[in-house]
Amino acid sequence: MSIRLIRQESETPNVSNHDDARMVRYAYGGYDGFVKNRGQEIGYAISGTSFVVQSGVINLQGWEVEIDANGVSIPTSASVANKLYYSVYLEVNCATETAEIKSVTDHAGFPDIPASDDLTANTIGTARLLLYHFTATGGIIADVEKMVNAIEYAGEITKKLENDLREYADDSVGELQEGLQEGTVIPDNAKKVNGVAFTRGSGADGILKIGDAVIPQKKLIWSGYTKGPADVYFSENIQDDDIVEAHFMFNTRGGPDHYTLRGFCRIQQNFDQMADAVYITYIRASPSSNEAATQRINTNELLGAAFKLYNGRITIGGVIKGTGGLVESVEGVYLTKVYKIIE
Repeated sequence: MSIRLIRQESETPNVSNHDDARMVRYAYGGYDGFVKNRGQEIGYAISGTSFVVQSGVINLQGWEVEIDANGVSIPTSASVANKLYYSVYLEVNCATETAEIKSVTDHAGFPDIPASDDLTANTIGTARLLLYHFTATGGIIADVEKMVNAIEYAGEITKKLENDLREYADDSVGELQEGLQEGTVIPDNAKKVNGVAFTRGSGADGILKIGDAVIPQKKLIWSGYTKGPADVYFSENIQDDDIVEAHFMFNTRGGPDHYTLRGFCRIQQNFDQMADAVYITYIRASPSSNEAATQRINTNELLGAAFKLYNGRITIGGVIKGTGGLVESVEGVYLTKVYKIIE
């Protein structure tokens, strides 16, 4: 007999194969495969037109199977001219308490072996384990690939894991040290930069500081293209004394004299809520090559836009001159972006 189950039924005490298999499955850590240093470790040989699975011990879900020195032969046919793909597998049948080496074939590629039962849950089930792939053409065997692995000892697994972790840690620490020195790695929770304290206030809009110096920040809270007069609302919570930065543009009228002015202004919430508008931060009208426009809007005068920030909304006003009067030769003001200033 070339193949046998290692543990047979015993009457006294009444220990079944299922009891042993359950214990052995845990002892192997749930791994299936061949036992190292036993027999030929489930090697293979080619004998004429036969593929021979050599000796060794295989564990499959705690059921240990031994193949003796004679091995198990899988015959092929010299009369089959087309390439045939073989999948060789071990089958343990708990209903009959037998083990066999079997194979399935296909002309298109290596076939899947039948599915397995969980032999701990199903005490009369059948489990299978793929051992080899090979091909045969006219009885000539080729393309042999061993698919079953050795079961490592727990100590070897632990040692390998420790070595892998140590190697990974050494590489990671080295890369981190190099990155910190070269500035390519910047910790998210850095406390100091070049010895200077780096802090952020509480909350999403906390003030950012290096030492005692405040680093101004701008948070985009609205973007669009809205022409005044109009009110623009945004969902961001604006508190009294908060400051926003409004970006705007307006165009001068008239064919050859037409040009665009852009600018921005900072507005404080409820700064002068009773006034019609808050006039702040102007830009200079200075077209580079349009002499007519220069004459029309004196470059010595400053132009800007009128806005009001009140109760979380911006009211877009008109365009003004440095004297405070509206400029009649320009179109309406367009609001393009609004930033909340954090400082």
